[in-house]
Amino acid sequence: MNRISTYAVMAYMTMCLGNPCSARAELDWARFFTALAEVETGNRSDPDHYVGDQGRSLGRYQISKAYWKDALKADPSIGGKYEDCTNPAYARKIVRAYLLRYARRAVENGDEASAIILARTHNGGPNGRSKRATEGYGKKFLKIWSKGR
Repeated sequence: MNRISTYAVMAYMTMCLGNPCSARAELDWARFFTALAEVETGNRSDPDHYVGDQGRSLGRYQISKAYWKDALKADPSIGGKYEDCTNPAYARKIVRAYLLRYARRAVENGDEASAIILARTHNGGPNGRSKRATEGYGKKFLKIWSKGR
């Protein structure tokens, strides 16, 4: 390896160690969605068609129309209509887009603390991670998340 290549490799390693370029484990989405569905619609006989929050939220992940619109702003390629949130595969795309918009770092970190941040953001909106009102939701989510190990 010539001297320029050696310096390039050394510079890259110096810049990336401990920074965003270093390897991270992305969130275990299957585990996350299992826990999220349990918190949102746990024991419902037909969670995909459940309407909650006095008619303001749809499906197993209880997606509101405002949440859905936000997700589509983040990723318009998802398309569809609000009623599609009763389809689990479609709803997961909406939740992912929303969380990537408002909590990208937590998605990229993928650890337990990040999963709680994501659940609280899902429940409480863009700043849900820091709202006192979502603390109980976060604890309930963690209890279910921990079972999925």
